[in-house]
Parts: sequence; structure tokens; C-alpha cells
Amino acid sequence: MTNIYHVGLDGAVRAQWRISKIVPRGDMSGDGRIDVSPDGKRLLLSIDMGEESGRKDWDGPPALWAFDPQSQKATRLTPKKQFGWDGVWIDNDSVLFLSRAPDEKGDSIYRMSTDGKNLKRLIKNARFPSVNAP
Repeated sequence: MTNIYHVGLDGAVRAQWRISKIVPRGDMSGDGRIDVSPDGKRLLLSIDMGEESGRKDWDGPPALWAFDPQSQKATRLTPKKQFGWDGVWIDNDSVLFLSRAPDEKGDSIYRMSTDGKNLKRLIKNARFPSVNAP
């Protein structure tokens, strides 16, 4: 994928952002996930980074980024050593996502606050994190 589009209900493109411009060395594929924050102000992006992962069989580390379309600013949420993908918002300040430690063979679901603190593995050997709105 090259761009992220904001499309109105009438089908008109309201805005578009080139992924490589909002996330330097970032890329998305067709299986990348985008989730809108509960307040509608940010997007949670699953980005494939053009960085050396240091792990066998990983081309580039997956990372979670929050993008604010209003300010045009993207912020990396997962640290470089913490792979993260398939993120969903829990609330405006916390996310769920998949990750895998270097010594693990399966994915696990983690929770983390958007300031990068309070990282906690919730479910080992799991897939498809999701959140239901109240």
C-alpha cells in the first residue's frame, strides 16, 4: 500500500497521506491493520518498518504507530525491540496488539498505554485481538 485515504460517505476522497511520508522507512501491506481511536482523532497503524530486525525469518520489524490526521504527526508506540502488529484501541490511551518475543514460536496479545508504559502480556499463544465498544 502507498497511501491512506479518508473517504466520505459520498465516495469523495477527503484526504490522503503517503505512508512513507508520515512514517519514515515505514510501509504497509494489504494485511496491515488500521483502527480509529474511540474519540475519532487518531489512527492506529500496523506498519512494517524498513529496519534491521535482528531476528531470523523477519524482514523488518512490525511496529504500531498512532497517526493524528489533524496535526499530520505520527508517533511510534512500540519500542524498536518490541514487535507489534494488529493493534486495536481499548480506549483513547491504551491499545491491544499482537507481539512475539524473540524466543517464542507463537504470538501473544499484549496491552500497552500509548505513552509506551504499562506493557503487559495478557494471553500467550493467541491471535486476533479485538475490543467491543460499551
